[in-house]
Amino acid sequence: MKRKGSILILSLLVFLVVFMVVVYVLHLSTIHMHIAKNKSTNNQGFYTSEAKIYMCMYEDKYFKSQLPPLILNEFRKTMNKPKDYILLSTEDIEEGDSEKKVSLSFEMQNNRKCLKLFSKTENNNQTINASSLFTVVRKMFEEDIPVLHGDYLNDEQQAEVLDYMSLLESEISLNNIASHINKIDFLDYESIIVNTIYKNDMELLYRKNSQVVKVDPFIHWDKNKVKEFFILMEDKFNKEPELYIQSDNPTSMDGVLYLNGDLIINSEFIFNGIIIINNGKIIVNSEINPIINGIIISNGEEGWIDLDRVTVNYDRKYIYRYGTYLPDFLDYEFLVLKKRE
Repeated sequence: MKRKGSILILSLLVFLVVFMVVVYVLHLSTIHMHIAKNKSTNNQGFYTSEAKIYMCMYEDKYFKSQLPPLILNEFRKTMNKPKDYILLSTEDIEEGDSEKKVSLSFEMQNNRKCLKLFSKTENNNQTINASSLFTVVRKMFEEDIPVLHGDYLNDEQQAEVLDYMSLLESEISLNNIASHINKIDFLDYESIIVNTIYKNDMELLYRKNSQVVKVDPFIHWDKNKVKEFFILMEDKFNKEPELYIQSDNPTSMDGVLYLNGDLIINSEFIFNGIIIINNGKIIVNSEINPIINGIIISNGEEGWIDLDRVTVNYDRKYIYRYGTYLPDFLDYEFLVLKKRE
């Protein structure tokens, strides 16, 4: 009897141990199932948040309609209270997800202006966030180099400048220039003379066959208004055109000068913006060195500029403001995608 009792007790103990092992294994399995489920939900939420960002950057209905005004305003500062988000369509949002906005902001990273997009997804009572960074400006404009010319660049930089100059030759135009900017097209004139009558009055004299054939009426500005120009001087008729700054008074201008010919400065001159010299020179005859705040881009031959006679200050404010009127100034490049729960 004692032996049978011992066997029964031992059997119960073995059963209890086996039962406990089974319960433990089932418990572990349940935990792992929950972990796998949560991980799947988490990953799905992240991929959904990521997809929202990519929709903003790569689908035309967002990239070409909602995004450009917000990016341009960052550079041109034309809106008083710009919105800081892109609104996605309901059909582009997964069922059960109520988050339709992708927020945007701008920040500097490694000396580059970057667009930051932030999205979130509600999934099974979890909020999954994703953010990404994109550079938005063509790299050559953000390298803190005041004069972009082969004499001052490495081989890679020089190649990029020459490629960009070739692009400008075929694509630059006065289309889509803001209405408050004075648009000047050389057409078939040999030269244009910029003459400042008084500090707030300016006239433009157009010459053909060595004679003045047209005089623009006085361009008058309020004393606090910026004198903004986009001057397009193309050599369509092989006349080697020239732009003269020639006045008894100091001349101040902001904007873009694209000159397929020479810029001849005969009087005091301050320019804020972007000067592009395509197969031409900057010739300075004034007693006071002209001041260029922004950037100069050129593919000119040797002797195209004497930097002892021109003060050039690299200035992002003017580069950003007026660069957006140039072809392919905005150039988006993906940097990083981050996840945050």
